[in-house]
Amino acid sequence: LLYAVLMGLWMGAISRVYEAVFDGIVAQALLASVCTFLACVVLYTSRVIRVTANFARAIIFAMAGILLLYLVGWVLSVFGVDLRFFSQPTLLGIGISVAVCIVAALSLLLDFSYIEQGIAARAPAAMEWYAAFGLLSTLIWLYAELLRLLALLRMRSQRG
Repeated sequence: LLYAVLMGLWMGAISRVYEAVFDGIVAQALLASVCTFLACVVLYTSRVIRVTANFARAIIFAMAGILLLYLVGWVLSVFGVDLRFFSQPTLLGIGISVAVCIVAALSLLLDFSYIEQGIAARAPAAMEWYAAFGLLSTLIWLYAELLRLLALLRMRSQRG
């Protein structure tokens, strides 16, 4: 419960800041998040995309690379270094953000697979919480990255 409250406050604060700078961006990010989630549900349940061991490995490696990028960017920012290619509305920055959104969306498929495997294995009811936590964390990540992508796109369009 405490985690949910803190995460809600954190995401609410971030959303408010983005909305203050870019009018209507929160609604766009929410709509994009819901549509992405629904598309992933349809792709997963219809078996258009199958979660294999190689698929899972590739997504996990991509997430590790993204985590490393986030950590390096954060550590460097503490020392006053700005990763402009990542934080500015350049084509590379927007491309990286698009790639992160794709990885976040594909990681939803990993969450669905985990839930499905838990059901098939008749996992204990306590595992439901872990599955829900994983799915919620992925959705929050996707929403936050979509906010970032939309902000980069708006900044780019305001420039020129």
